Amino acid sequence: MNRHERWILEAARALRQPIRALTSDGVEEWFNRHHHRLDPAGVANVLRHLLLEDLIVLLPGEGGTLLDDQEELRRLVELRYREPLFKTTFYGLTAAGGAAWEEVSQPDWARYIDSSFGIEPNAGEVICADPARAERYVFSPYQEHPPLPHSVRRDRLEPWRATYWKTLPTGYRISFLYDSGRPVRPE
Repeated sequence: MNRHERWILEAARALRQPIRALTSDGVEEWFNRHHHRLDPAGVANVLRHLLLEDLIVLLPGEGGTLLDDQEELRRLVELRYREPLFKTTFYGLTAAGGAAWEEVSQPDWARYIDSSFGIEPNAGEVICADPARAERYVFSPYQEHPPLPHSVRRDRLEPWRATYWKTLPTGYRISFLYDSGRPVRPE
């Protein structure tokens, strides 16, 4: 796997990504990492290779259809063909793509934390494969949304779908309510 293929797989490790973000002016901000240094044709070539290797899948936006050719990929990454985000084509890892990314990245899944706030007003949820890490995260003095007393619920997920492509044997979930009007801002 070359560095460009790894970059594109890494960008979609947690969430499916809009293809157009790969060639946007704000690519470094969008992905919070250094630019991949590919032009639109280069991005299309890497995507095509990853598709042929069954490492990624394309997901058309609302009302979209996809053609399986190089010209279609080039059209999807070029700036002049930008559609509203809900019509944009996204890409994501396949199981094989996730395995390829894991092989080169060696992630420690016990350190992965999935946190969500505002699912319902003033509700939070944290899930981690390591229950002690989840506890430290929720009850940290730096937690912006500390749980309200008596609102904390703990349960175990077997299996736990950690990302859209990765399932772990067990996840430990902590659900809680917080006061959104009084977030903690550590000094």
